[in-house]
Amino acid sequence: MFFFPDRPNVTEFLLLGRGIQIAINGGIINILGLAIMMVGYVVGKRVTKLSKWKKGFFTISFFKKEKRLVPVLLALLVLSSIGLFIFYKIFGVQFFTSFTKKYELVSDDQGQLSRTSLGIPRDLLLQGKTAFLIYITWFYARGKKMMSWHGILLIFFFIVGNAPNLFLSSRLPIIWDIFYWMMLSLMFQEKKKFPWFKVTSSFVIVALVIVIIGALRQSGRNVSEEDLSITGDSFIDKVFGNRNLLSADKTGVLYDAVERNKFQLEYGLSFIDFFLAPIPRSIWVNKPITAIETRIQPLFTGPLGASGSVPPGLPAEGYLQFGFIGVIGLMFCYGYFMAYMFNVFSNSVQSYSVLLYFFFCYQFGFNMIGFSVGSAAVQFLIDFLPLYFVLKFLK
Repeated sequence: MFFFPDRPNVTEFLLLGRGIQIAINGGIINILGLAIMMVGYVVGKRVTKLSKWKKGFFTISFFKKEKRLVPVLLALLVLSSIGLFIFYKIFGVQFFTSFTKKYELVSDDQGQLSRTSLGIPRDLLLQGKTAFLIYITWFYARGKKMMSWHGILLIFFFIVGNAPNLFLSSRLPIIWDIFYWMMLSLMFQEKKKFPWFKVTSSFVIVALVIVIIGALRQSGRNVSEEDLSITGDSFIDKVFGNRNLLSADKTGVLYDAVERNKFQLEYGLSFIDFFLAPIPRSIWVNKPITAIETRIQPLFTGPLGASGSVPPGLPAEGYLQFGFIGVIGLMFCYGYFMAYMFNVFSNSVQSYSVLLYFFFCYQFGFNMIGFSVGSAAVQFLIDFLPLYFVLKFLK
């Protein structure tokens, strides 16, 4: 925003033509929230150090019922195939050729059309990812080598688990799998020397995933060839020229909307809405909008037109709930929870529990602070519950 002040993405899209002061206000709120988060983490580390939860619910060891591993992986692949078949029946060949978010239109009593994301078939389709996460954890804990048939099988599970994310134009799940792969390889490596090549190549692959899928998203739209090209500028635009995560301009726009009475404080009501999220819209067509991302989207309609759904980020969501008290309260609780999870899992690294830690403290923590409480909770339950019950079965 400071270095490219005249670019349309900055002046018209991010700042809505209102000037840099919007971003400065948002930056102050974000920095305040992060400072309070660190206070919560320090307090949480000390208070929960002797947690009674270190064993039991979160401790899932390796190899107790290893003979069940192959049938479990096959069952997950079957579930993924069922989800694939359902998607294919709905979308046909287009499912494999159009790189866009998939949804189905349903009609209510008045003939109004609304979208349903086909949550249950989508969840079945993504069970291949669960199989990959279980197998890669077992792979490294067992000391298997990439130059073996186990390594070939690992690559197979990665492809099967992430192909649906490519079809669904979902970048983040692929990035998380790459990150988890890198994290495990570092945890279980024999050499103590820091593997610069492994880390650097992982981040290069992540950058390519961001840019390539971003270009594929545009491939079905009426955009110029320049928009589809992969250049340094296009990388900057796709990574930084958006309102994801802790965007200072986004937080500033939301702060400004509350100050101008364009958005009323929610006083925690939106936290209840995510309980309605699991109900398919195909069953309850008139289901109210549960995502705060959708409700705040109209605030970001600028000269370049309407943005997609906008995740507020935790500091901004705290402000939308209770003002500055909400920023302080939510960020402190977030930091405390992260510290608690660290203490819970600190003695369980050499087990499948490392995978649960990854879900709690990486994926859930990232989604919570960067997107919204409701969407993070829903996504966490969708990803975590199947994984946890499968691991308990293997235990």
